[in-house]
Amino acid sequence: MLDNILGPLAELSRPITKLIDTINSGIYKLYEPTHIRKIAKAKADEMKILAKAKVESLLIESETLRNYALEIEEQKLLLEFRKKENRETIVLKAAESLKGKSVNDVKVDVDWVNQFFTYSENVSNEEMQTIWAKVLAGEVQNPNSYSKRALFTISIMSEHIAKSFVRVGVHSFQNLDGDLILSGWMGNYLRDTFGDYALRTSTSILHGLDLMHVYNFPQNLTFAKKGDTEIHFRMKDGGFKILLEEPLQEDFKVGGQSYTILGKELFPLVGGTGEKKDFIEKYFEMVNQQFQKKGLNAQLQLQ
Repeated sequence: MLDNILGPLAELSRPITKLIDTINSGIYKLYEPTHIRKIAKAKADEMKILAKAKVESLLIESETLRNYALEIEEQKLLLEFRKKENRETIVLKAAESLKGKSVNDVKVDVDWVNQFFTYSENVSNEEMQTIWAKVLAGEVQNPNSYSKRALFTISIMSEHIAKSFVRVGVHSFQNLDGDLILSGWMGNYLRDTFGDYALRTSTSILHGLDLMHVYNFPQNLTFAKKGDTEIHFRMKDGGFKILLEEPLQEDFKVGGQSYTILGKELFPLVGGTGEKKDFIEKYFEMVNQQFQKKGLNAQLQLQ
């Protein structure tokens, strides 16, 4: 399978060879140094043979103890094969996402690599494996993109928590400084979309993981300075701009729940989920009402 997807080592692109070098720098040797291949998965009967051979080498006389030891060895082998399969699946996903990308020459920290696989090898859920693959690919592209603290946070995320992060993330705004916020002005819209309980639960979960600041203490982020005629809003699905005919009379700020440093670090893992035109238009409608009260004319420009 790895042969078909990755091909011979000599034919691989720079991003893929760096991925391989990164993996081989750790304690998990997923690849041979001269050729890429996947080691065949052991069948159930083969694992039993291996387990039986090991138990018999211990020369245990008691049949009860032998059977008990055999059961333990079979479980241990099954667990190790599952871990190996998980590791290889994540690497394959990372390889796919690296195709056509550029990478720098900075090496990924060996301790980071080992920590990454220590956490991710136990993940069988496909959606969570995709997240881990994004992390690996991102670190290969640009080492030090994800801290060890970020790895730990992802390791305690369930699929439900990951979906909460996506739910909030795709409706969040990022300013030109890279700061992120879930606008408090859109509270009613999001409650109608997800339900008040779902929204509060999602933000509470993210606060508990130190991805967002406390719900009851909203913050204000600056999106444009006094004198500007354009306000830029970056989003996972492109974002938008608000164009003003006259310069702003004061800084334009957005209030709501802002992201922590860790939250901003993990935000690139949030995938886009399609056009957010309705959400953007409703936000612009509310903002424009405030502009009109101040005698300012504004236009919306989708990006």
